[in-house]
Amino acid sequence: MFFRTNQPRGSLFTEEDVKSLFITTSSATAAAAREADYDDNDGENDEDSLPLLPLRSGAGVLRAREAKRRISRIILAEESAGYAALLRSLYAQTSQSPLSILRFIKENKISEKSFRRIVKESNDLLDAHGAGTQKASALRFSDRDRDCVYSIRYWKRLEDELQAFVKDADRPVQLESASFTGDPPLDLLEDVGAAVAARDAVHGTFRRTHKGFEFVPSVYLSAKRDELLQLFLRGELEWITISDLREVYHVDPGSLASVDDPLNGQVILLKQIAVSRVYIDRQLRTFRDLVKTQGFCAIETSNLGLSKEDSADLHRYLSDRIVDENASSTNRLDFIDNHVVSHDFREKLGQNALDTARAQAQQGWRKGNEPIYRPSVVLNAKALGAESMKPDVFRQVLPGKAKTDAERAFNTELLRLQKETTSSFARYWTDRVMAKFEMYKHGLESVQDAKLREDLSTTLQEYVVDDLIPVTLKRAAAEGLVLGKTINRNVEDLKSSIGELKTEEFSSKELDPLDHALGTFLRALDPDWRATLDLPGRKTQHAQDMLTNMQNDKNDPRLFLTLVLILIARDNPGLVYASGKFAPRLLKQLKGKIDGERFEWLKRIKDQAKSGQISSEDREEMRAFAQASWEKR
Repeated sequence: MFFRTNQPRGSLFTEEDVKSLFITTSSATAAAAREADYDDNDGENDEDSLPLLPLRSGAGVLRAREAKRRISRIILAEESAGYAALLRSLYAQTSQSPLSILRFIKENKISEKSFRRIVKESNDLLDAHGAGTQKASALRFSDRDRDCVYSIRYWKRLEDELQAFVKDADRPVQLESASFTGDPPLDLLEDVGAAVAARDAVHGTFRRTHKGFEFVPSVYLSAKRDELLQLFLRGELEWITISDLREVYHVDPGSLASVDDPLNGQVILLKQIAVSRVYIDRQLRTFRDLVKTQGFCAIETSNLGLSKEDSADLHRYLSDRIVDENASSTNRLDFIDNHVVSHDFREKLGQNALDTARAQAQQGWRKGNEPIYRPSVVLNAKALGAESMKPDVFRQVLPGKAKTDAERAFNTELLRLQKETTSSFARYWTDRVMAKFEMYKHGLESVQDAKLREDLSTTLQEYVVDDLIPVTLKRAAAEGLVLGKTINRNVEDLKSSIGELKTEEFSSKELDPLDHALGTFLRALDPDWRATLDLPGRKTQHAQDMLTNMQNDKNDPRLFLTLVLILIARDNPGLVYASGKFAPRLLKQLKGKIDGERFEWLKRIKDQAKSGQISSEDREEMRAFAQASWEKR
């Protein structure tokens, strides 16, 4: 126990007492500590046997055991207080900026090893016992800067600031240390950027440049590549220097080999320039066409504004491509100056003469006239694609037989056009007019009611004469099928016959006169037209079109009429042509041919169709019934 005199309360030890006791007890209590148990609860210890230590200040005496205990507490308290103060300083300095390790250990007179141990122990303690906000004070050492330490809180702040800087960027952003809290070194800022980019928190790339540190948004990179790609694809940019490819468009030439690069395959890399494939392909296509059509071509690159060296480089590339593509041909190519000349050039000119003669026949035919052969138009350098060739050279290479061959080719082509157009028109007329007329004519045969059949016959004749024939002739003319004397003469005869039928106002109520007029017209163009007529196939296709149109048709009267026509066509060879007013009368034709309950449903639907009040459920049922009935035919 401790004995004291009248020492003032609150001053247990003077500074001198602490020094004295620490020195004295260091040796005086050592032996006693080894032989005695100082547990206060041990009744076997004799307090009177322990040595009493007088205080140098004269304030009293203290047993050695008690002195050791008291001094240990003081020392631990002082160490704990110092450790806490050190951590507080460390946390405070790293919360808003990175910290220089060398500066901190110098200021606090500790070794780097002790500093790193303190950081490790404090991190372990925060990890084990710290709350969420406390754990943010945990420290990290920079991977690249040995003198740098920072807190997780500061790191996260840099992440937030970095994301805020580049969040809405659509162009490259230069990032400077001074723009961020704590003026972090670029190495640390680059590490933060890498972490942010790794978890896709931003859309872009952080990178070090000769100017410092920058962020390039993905949208900007993509836009620049797209801009370049579109310039190439549209043919607006024919070439670009390799340096501009890197600096202006941020494209690494090495990346162009990647299949994922949108520019892959769109650029040809030469020594100092990148050339658009569109330009290359266009040039090669031009050269191929010229060699094919006129037997020679000139490879011209001087108009691109290239340097002499780059122009020669591109010229060699184009020439090599032409030679490679022509390697398997028996028509060998030679290079004369900057021209590619074919050994078969003379024969090509003769062939061009034949082609030009045929083209003259085609051109005249398309104009609707019977063209006449004109040698002066066919046998000239410009017409044969040799306009750039000197006249005397052209005369020498043009084969002598080209004159007679060209005229023969003209007449042969004209005859072919006449036959082809007549055949095409006959097929067109069969498909557009006769197939429909025959289908509707057979459809009338299924109508048992004589009066209804007569009324439907009149309606069909009006449709064919007033609508189908005029529209078909107009469209055929637009497609270039109403050409030549034969077709035009027959068209006029048909119009005359139709005019007579209209004058009679279809008084016969029968289709025979119209059937006769249409048959006479088509037989004059193609006597075997019925051999190409696929009536069942045409009926099926027309019915399928009707079923398809029903799916989105919300016009109740038309929907009901289509359903009735499908039901009638199901068991008959043709289709009935009718307007909506005939729907109720046509419905009667189905009585006894379909289930009685279903017929009553159709009658109810008929009444609702007049007022356009068919429910959506009944519309769906009408579509389904039509489809199912047609499939069961």
